[in-house]
Amino acid sequence: MPELNNNVTVNVSTDNPPVSAANFGVPLYLPTPGTLGVGFTERIRFYTDTDGVAADLASGDITASVADALEIALQQTPRVTTLAVGRVDAGTTEEKTLTITAVTADDVVTAWLDGHKVEHTVTGIDDVDSVALALDALLSALPNAAKFDISNATNVITIFRLIGSVPFDLVVETTGTSTAAVATSSPAPDATIDLDAILAENGGFYAVISEDKGDGWHKLVSAWAETNRRLYFAQSNTPGVKGSDTDDLLSVLGGLAREFTVITQHASDTDEQSEAWPAKKLEANPDVKTTAWAYATLAGITPGTFTQTERQNLEGKNGNLYWLFYGFGSMWPGVTCAGRKIDVRISLDWTKARIEEGLAQLFLTVYNANSKIPLTDEGISQGAAVIKSVGRQGEVAGHYVEGTFVVTQPLASEVLGPDRDARTVRYEFTAQLAGAIEKTFVNGFVSTTLPG
Repeated sequence: MPELNNNVTVNVSTDNPPVSAANFGVPLYLPTPGTLGVGFTERIRFYTDTDGVAADLASGDITASVADALEIALQQTPRVTTLAVGRVDAGTTEEKTLTITAVTADDVVTAWLDGHKVEHTVTGIDDVDSVALALDALLSALPNAAKFDISNATNVITIFRLIGSVPFDLVVETTGTSTAAVATSSPAPDATIDLDAILAENGGFYAVISEDKGDGWHKLVSAWAETNRRLYFAQSNTPGVKGSDTDDLLSVLGGLAREFTVITQHASDTDEQSEAWPAKKLEANPDVKTTAWAYATLAGITPGTFTQTERQNLEGKNGNLYWLFYGFGSMWPGVTCAGRKIDVRISLDWTKARIEEGLAQLFLTVYNANSKIPLTDEGISQGAAVIKSVGRQGEVAGHYVEGTFVVTQPLASEVLGPDRDARTVRYEFTAQLAGAIEKTFVNGFVSTTLPG
């Protein structure tokens, strides 16, 4: 019955279904562990507009602070189309003790609580109990003290985090003959288990941002991000980050050359600079174009005030800041803790992902058609063609200088015995990064008379 032919459509293809492509345009926000509502049962949830955020706030699935962070991200122009929120459960709280064991007049006892520093100079009438009492008072007055329960008895200060599953840093140093020690009486559970669960449920995100801004939590997520090749944007308001300190969060992670961690300094933990920045810049689809991360003006974020020395300290330690540049809020300089430009990090990750996906697609398509890629010059060229295609796309998108992406492939006769037995072909490529202009120097010569 020909008149019914349009009711049935059949498509037949010899190609394997497409391999899932890595997504570079979704930032994941991690609320403080255990603060999401009972209705947030999944590990990860996605948002595309303020209506979804408002509905989840009204239902109690997310808190007002999480809603504020998402709304700041949605205010950016341009911005990503999708945001994600991940669930980390609250377990037991971490508890640590700081014990003063000996003191001598004029010595200095210094303590850091999650990156915030206090110090007490021992007087002639001090003993271990009075020094502990003095440090207790100083610690309790820190800007992050509300996150902790701090108490002391005799010469021991006991501190525990009010939110479970969140590790924190507690460090003590003394001068002279005074002594003190820190011990962990109850460690926080390993929250990377929750982060792994989020990734397993849906790995369609590239950047990670945390509501908790403590040093201990930043170090945990930074290590996880390095392993799982996700950019982690860590915001800190600790003075040491912009100071000349060498044991602050930025110095420690910089010393570890963390390629995937980006640290920004801001005076306020609640001004979500670290959420707004990737929400704006990751809008640039690396399949199509590249963008440098400097000079980004962020809606809803207050620029910080920095002295020239503080700015130099931050830049010298590979940190980032949001400051006024000719009257406009501007992020600067756009680097990871390893000193690599963020756009370069994305270019490298994009190239790796697209080559892997392309070669996987080649294998799946050919072998599921009951064929094979022969270990011949022609077969080797099939793999090379995939790599060249990605390289050409990278040149067009601005990752690499036009004409510099060159792939080297062996002849079949050059594949050595062990590789031939393992059915393995090794390719190489070289390319020149396109770079960007972020500074200019101009020399001018003027006179009161015209030349000649």
